[in-house]
Amino acid sequence: MPQRLCLHDEAFSALDVGLKAEMYRLLMAQQQARHCAVLLITHDLMEAVQLADRIVVMGGTPGTLLSEHLLTTARAQRDLTWVFARTAAFMQAPDIQQAFALPAAS
Repeated sequence: MPQRLCLHDEAFSALDVGLKAEMYRLLMAQQQARHCAVLLITHDLMEAVQLADRIVVMGGTPGTLLSEHLLTTARAQRDLTWVFARTAAFMQAPDIQQAFALPAAS
């Protein structure tokens, strides 16, 4: 059977925090029910940390792939404390700082 792919491009960017959380739950349920892969394009690092198994970081013009980060913690085990801590750790990484034009960590 061919692999199904569901593409989301900034799908949750205009939602408030409550609706966003509900949509995340619906996305996960649909992914599991349909056995499909999801490609999520987002500028929201916390969203990526919460939803992704793998984060691919892109740089500016022209778009280049800077790095890849695997997240091995099961999504069901990613509570808000874990998501906040992991996002904070990612923000210290040079590739993330470069991609988001953040100042270097001191």
